[in-house]
Amino acid sequence: MILALFIVYHILDLTVGVANPNGVHLAVYDNVVASFQRWYVVLFYAAAVIALGFHLRHGLWSALQSLGASSAARQKAIQTFSLGFAFVITAGFLSVPFAVITGLVG
Repeated sequence: MILALFIVYHILDLTVGVANPNGVHLAVYDNVVASFQRWYVVLFYAAAVIALGFHLRHGLWSALQSLGASSAARQKAIQTFSLGFAFVITAGFLSVPFAVITGLVG
């Protein structure tokens, strides 16, 4: 439910521009920069993306177990793969707001 609310906010803020004080409909780049220049939006976004990372790690690990890919010998490899995958996705999504707030993008 939390991720669903985050997705709705994400679309309203960055795509539609309704939740963004400087928002322009479909001006995604401008909306991203305007939104992520505010520290509290970056903090909220980072918390939501980290929650997404935990969700992805658990979901991928659980899916691989449910599909029968897990065994005693492969358990550590599956856990490492799931963690690595979730970390890459999380880091990628976090790179955008931190690039804006630090002035690398603007």
